[in-house]
Amino acid sequence: MPTNPIGALRLSSQRIHYPHPGSLLELLTHMGAMQAQDYAAVKYAAARRLAAQPSQAQIEALIASKQVLRVWSLRGTIHLLPAPDAAWVTRLVSPRPLAAGNRLLQAEQLGPAELDKSIIVLQQALEGGHLLERNQLYARLEAAGLPTAAQRGYHLLAHAGLRGLLCMGPLSGRQPTFAWLADWAPNPIQLNEQDALAELARRYFRSHGPARVEDWIWWSGLSVKQGKSAHEMIRPELEHEVVDGTSYWMGGEPQKAKGFCLLPAFDEFIVGYQDRSMVVPPDLTGALMPYKNGLIQAVMVQDGQVLGTWKRTFNKNRLTFEAAPFAPLNTRQTRQLQEAAEGYALYLGAALHKINGLR
Repeated sequence: MPTNPIGALRLSSQRIHYPHPGSLLELLTHMGAMQAQDYAAVKYAAARRLAAQPSQAQIEALIASKQVLRVWSLRGTIHLLPAPDAAWVTRLVSPRPLAAGNRLLQAEQLGPAELDKSIIVLQQALEGGHLLERNQLYARLEAAGLPTAAQRGYHLLAHAGLRGLLCMGPLSGRQPTFAWLADWAPNPIQLNEQDALAELARRYFRSHGPARVEDWIWWSGLSVKQGKSAHEMIRPELEHEVVDGTSYWMGGEPQKAKGFCLLPAFDEFIVGYQDRSMVVPPDLTGALMPYKNGLIQAVMVQDGQVLGTWKRTFNKNRLTFEAAPFAPLNTRQTRQLQEAAEGYALYLGAALHKINGLR
């Protein structure tokens, strides 16, 4: 395992081992954004960063209250953002993923005219506070002559989201709903491009530091020119550390954190960096992404270093853990895993049945 301090410091800045004392909105303002295409995962990622230790049901209620929103933004993927910030963040980071998405749609014979038509259809369906499921929106688009087969429907929704018009609402059963962003965030904060660049970079290095400039650029999805410009603007505010000849930047001076924790799939502790070698050995990074679909596995972490991955299964509200440590856990680590799994079961409101995979 690496013996550098980076992972232990990130546990602190990311509020994993020093949970945020405030609200979910305040946590998201600190984090800047949290990757959220896996709804179950981001709920737990947020909950374990809050000192109040909210349950899954409480996190769902906070998201449904419109304080924070799931929107397409950084890198063209779905993120959880503070509602007042959704518009300016999306406007800043969307040009590059929009261009990439437009090329995909044009290859499917969905050009500018069709994209504009899709916006009108979605606005008519959603504006005024309406919530519709994906299939309901697809039916509206199909009725207007806009095909949604394969991935076309998803790309049309993502296009509207990246234009700052669409967001995701609460679940309807197990299905996501969609809302008109202006209805769910009627008082957006307005920032010009320079201020937006500086503010998003400030939030990233404060919540993800120590991090390289390259990590920040990758996370934001901005161009290299924009990312470096943003870093230069806030550079006087940042602390600087060199590890193995590489420069790392952070907002403030986070404390090194020790301890064991379970983090969900796509957690910012992993996905928030281009280079993950500071928290997992390079020869084991493939275990975090074993499938071609890009899914980043849930991880077990101790003292800032990844020990392995984990999954969960349910049977009649009984929770079974499937642990996959990179090496056999010692007695202390096994006890800590048991405690963390019990805490996760409590968050879900389930009963922990057993833990498989321990060697």
